[in-house]
Amino acid sequence: MELIKNFVMKKLMSVIIMNEITMETSAGSIFGFIFSFLNYIFLSSGLCR
Repeated sequence: MELIKNFVMKKLMSVIIMNEITMETSAGSIFGFIFSFLNYIFLSSGLCR
């Protein structure tokens, strides 16, 4: 469980950092973050099975 939490935090931080770097509008940032988060949920649910 701790490992998963660690992974989540690292993933979220990398997503946030990447958005800061690549983003041009706040809408783009929000969309990018949501997309990355959904993608992460999809991947993590695959890992949990």
